[in-house]
Amino acid sequence: MRVVHIGTDRLPCPPEYGGAIETYVYEVSKELARRGIDIHLITLGESYQTFTKDGMTLHTFPTETLSGRFFFKAFSFIGPNRNVIVASFAISKILQEIEKEYGMIDIIHAHYFTTGIAPIVWRTIRNRSTKLVFHWHNEPKPTTINKMMMGAQDMIFAVSNYVKRAVIRNLDVNPSKVKTIYNCVNADFFKYESSWRERIRNKFGLKEDHLVLLFVGRIVPEKGLLHAVRALKELENNTKLFVVGPSGEFDQKGISQRSEYHRSLIEFIRNYNLVERVLFLGKVRRIDLPKIYCASDIVVVPSIWEDPCPSVVLEGMACQRPVIAYSTGGIPELINHGKTGYLIPKRSIPMLSMAIKTLSDEKLRLVMGKEARKLIIERFSSKKVADIMLNFYQILKKVV
Repeated sequence: MRVVHIGTDRLPCPPEYGGAIETYVYEVSKELARRGIDIHLITLGESYQTFTKDGMTLHTFPTETLSGRFFFKAFSFIGPNRNVIVASFAISKILQEIEKEYGMIDIIHAHYFTTGIAPIVWRTIRNRSTKLVFHWHNEPKPTTINKMMMGAQDMIFAVSNYVKRAVIRNLDVNPSKVKTIYNCVNADFFKYESSWRERIRNKFGLKEDHLVLLFVGRIVPEKGLLHAVRALKELENNTKLFVVGPSGEFDQKGISQRSEYHRSLIEFIRNYNLVERVLFLGKVRRIDLPKIYCASDIVVVPSIWEDPCPSVVLEGMACQRPVIAYSTGGIPELINHGKTGYLIPKRSIPMLSMAIKTLSDEKLRLVMGKEARKLIIERFSSKKVADIMLNFYQILKKVV
């Protein structure tokens, strides 16, 4: 079976920093390749290149070209999807080269709106029997173009039941066509190592009795970092908060100033004398993230929007950290309340503080952490998700 996965036009697969979608695409593609599938991954790059890595064939395309900059400006009125013309031409070109060099493509699996149009056009023009799959990583808007795109798909994936319901409701698709395939985490990469914990805690001068909370994500209002800081204000002085993530988007380049939201956070932290208790680590390379998780005690995810299926929840649990999160979007589908962490009503800072106080018990954290790791292995590891995805591919391939 020959399958083409198409990433986004925002970050390469895998990304060096952040990039939940791009990381997911790379990890699940790698696992599918290990199962004998001929995987081709089309992803953003500095130039057109083809090379093999981790058992799959990667094809990169650039958007930073002379023509790319022209279309980027010309189509700036359509907002974040203004790369659609350049990306579509590039992806169509690569699809043609894959078919010419390697043979018939069985399935094309797109993961982003901007890069999901090319497969539809390519199949229509070439009149191929290739099956199309589109993967919704966020709740879709009920637009005409989204509905048209989904009408062309043979199967649709959603990263949570929350997103699945939104796809069915907003895009008027047949429910039988939509399948839930959760985000996943490489459990061989995200894991607990006591040596990592000791090294990082020593680096930051942390003592044994310090309770370390960890927030991982973009420093933007919807991620709710202010709620974690306000909860910290109500906790003992030995409680610290590590913040990992950029002031804005991961794919923005050359950011030299903090966002207005970030500046307001800093002001709040100073006004309440929390400067010594909050440490902003900025963007951390993905290769170093597991060490930061291990150095923490509790992962907090106070999202105040309907978060579809945040990878930080899975990464934290894979590293045996209990997770405290607001019960929004698809998050309740990931956490086993009372066993792998706590689900808190959205915007309830007092209950967020109370849950953190409960998990100040080291023995309870240890028990929950082990249960969290067990849940990841059983349901959310990249190996498990790849098996589920492969099963749907096999069903799809049999459909004439």
